[in-house]
Amino acid sequence: MSPPSVRGSIAAQAPDLFTFQPKDFPGDTFDRHRDGARLAAQEQRVMSIMQDGAWRGLRDIAILTGDPEASVSARIRGFRGRGYEVDRKYISRGLWHYRLRIIT
Repeated sequence: MSPPSVRGSIAAQAPDLFTFQPKDFPGDTFDRHRDGARLAAQEQRVMSIMQDGAWRGLRDIAILTGDPEASVSARIRGFRGRGYEVDRKYISRGLWHYRLRIIT
């Protein structure tokens, strides 16, 4: 069996993890008053888990944060959209692991 492949890294310089601040979220259904605090808190929880740079699956992150896997996936996509480098590694049967790449 061949080793897992690493794909999906973006080349942008990541913002400083120590100054990470949640922000508004894209989408037609986003309402700042209804969703803002909840999604910002999710984003903070996912960032706090991923900032160590370790490889983790969505389920692993969901268990650690208490958030649904779909929400974890959305927050990871949001990190990419904000310029953070997120690598993904294929494990098997549609399972991927993700890590936040730390730029020093």
